[in-house]
Amino acid sequence: MLEGILGLMTSSGLGAITGLIGGIWQKVEQRKLVKEENRHAEEMAQIDIQLQQMENEQAVLMVDKQIEQAQAEGAIAVDIKDADAFVESMKAASKPSGNPWIDGVKTAVRPVLTGVLLYFSWDIYDQLGTIIGGLEKLDPLMAQELYVYVVHSLIFLTVTAVAWWFASRGEKAVAAIKGMIGK
Repeated sequence: MLEGILGLMTSSGLGAITGLIGGIWQKVEQRKLVKEENRHAEEMAQIDIQLQQMENEQAVLMVDKQIEQAQAEGAIAVDIKDADAFVESMKAASKPSGNPWIDGVKTAVRPVLTGVLLYFSWDIYDQLGTIIGGLEKLDPLMAQELYVYVVHSLIFLTVTAVAWWFASRGEKAVAAIKGMIGK
């Protein structure tokens, strides 16, 4: 019996069956391995695609930032050029023309304009006072509103005039203001 079992075990038929089963099993395992390798390669390709997309997005963001920076630098350069042009025009405007009559008119414009505006303001006030019969004829609420309006207007005009006059005086006025405020 042992001899029969050993004979069956060592027969060419059983060897063929065993070889066939081993070959099929090897092919199944190789197929699993190839499938796993393909799945891994596909996942790696997806990761590479995502990484490339992220790099592309980062590159676009960097270009956008560079564009924004260039635009800001360009705007600053334009502002600097505008300020330089204004300073040059102020220097040119402040130079004497050589004609005393023209220089006199240029010098007198500001005080004459201020005097004319003060005259018209006083004339309007005087005419309105005559028409309505004086401030005492106004309703107290209306008088209060008028008072607030006049105070705001005077503050606005005072600040405008002082700022304009100091701004047009050039570097000496700026140095004087800096000296007053301690900078």
